[in-house]
Amino acid sequence: MTSAPSRAQDHAANAQSGKERAAPAQKHVAARTEDQARRQVYNPARGFDETAAMKISQGAIGRALGDYVLRDRAGRDVRLADYRGKPLIVSMVYTSCSHVCPVTTQHLKKVVKVAQEALEADSFNVITIGFDTARDNPPAMAHFARAQGVDLPGWEFLSADAATIERLSRDLGFLYFPSPKGFDHLTQASLVDPQGKVYLQIYGEDFKLPLLTEPLKGLVNGVQSSYPGLEGLSNRIRLFCTVYDPANERYMKDYSFFVGLFVSVAFIILMTTIIIREARRSPRPRGRAGRQ
Repeated sequence: MTSAPSRAQDHAANAQSGKERAAPAQKHVAARTEDQARRQVYNPARGFDETAAMKISQGAIGRALGDYVLRDRAGRDVRLADYRGKPLIVSMVYTSCSHVCPVTTQHLKKVVKVAQEALEADSFNVITIGFDTARDNPPAMAHFARAQGVDLPGWEFLSADAATIERLSRDLGFLYFPSPKGFDHLTQASLVDPQGKVYLQIYGEDFKLPLLTEPLKGLVNGVQSSYPGLEGLSNRIRLFCTVYDPANERYMKDYSFFVGLFVSVAFIILMTTIIIREARRSPRPRGRAGRQ
């Protein structure tokens, strides 16, 4: 006769086996649903539906990027997983674009420069990836980088084969379709967290700096604050005091909070010391004489 613990174990094993069998089917259904949604984004009669594209883009938030192999401007292999451990900004472009992609890259350069000045240049990375696999090879990406004047540290321009770009684009929730003018696509920058998951999507050619820099600052703070000892404490204080100045579109160090806190504590200590000293100097009242 089968014991109760044995029956429970068999039931758990069967349930787990059922989940494992159901997982591929669920993935297939999800992929089919996404394919249907993608077909709704672009219709030759209606053109590119930005609202539908943005819905798919937002659906990628929380999704882990695969460990794809791409090539840098020198043709060397670069693994996407090598960027884990720090926040990553991903921008998808096609190098033959005459307006939107160059303008977007120029604006991103401005944002990244401000962020590097505020958060330290090596606290995050940036990659621009060419999705037009027929043209966007290492020399084309190198030429695009030079044309945009991008020479900031931690910023690489990458390309890959068609299959890799297709899978990576799906992970990012980035859609693009050939059109008479080149490609129709969302103007999108993806912020990826240190664990390699899509954290935030930013849209537009000239988005406001804090839309990207503030979430980026939060991710950098999460990494650097985890450092042990005084280094982690000093990083927390430094990033806490790094505030955005909208008038100058720059970050500045504002230690007024801690200065005010120090002055307040010093004042309290001083007043407490004075009160204690005065209390000690004051003559004590004499007790009543005992009865005779």
